[in-house]
Amino acid sequence: MTFLQQRERLITGKLFHGISSCYAEIQNLVKSGQWRNVVKIYQQNIHTLKLSPGAHSMLKLAHLKLGDLKMATQEERQVTYLIQQIIKTGEGNREKPYLITIMSDVHDIVGDELLNEWQEKHGNRLIDIVQLSGATVCFDISHLRRFIRFSPVKCPPKLPK
Repeated sequence: MTFLQQRERLITGKLFHGISSCYAEIQNLVKSGQWRNVVKIYQQNIHTLKLSPGAHSMLKLAHLKLGDLKMATQEERQVTYLIQQIIKTGEGNREKPYLITIMSDVHDIVGDELLNEWQEKHGNRLIDIVQLSGATVCFDISHLRRFIRFSPVKCPPKLPK
């Protein structure tokens, strides 16, 4: 099954929630060093986190801390694979935005360089637009409409002076 087929299957599943607190919960467990619980919460929420590079990155760290080098290596490969697959889904512009699965994927792709972020409609799509220091990167978040409780508003980026 291809990445796009897996993504489609995941986002149309009854248990999927693209803006979920389970990702933040795992982040908190990582911060507090609760490594077994990181693995447990991921497994309980695989229906949402399966294609998340960030979730797999946290799993890698948990497996390292638990002494399971084989699983940590496997998770590292999964992180690389997922990022590569997301990048292959588009060009990162409004016409061909990257396809993500959950909102945290945006930050997994752009990292800490984010200066501003806003959503806008582009045709029949809902686009998450991220302003970086030297570029603008776009992500298609249309499938997340059912989870977003606000209307998309076009906000001009505030660039640093």
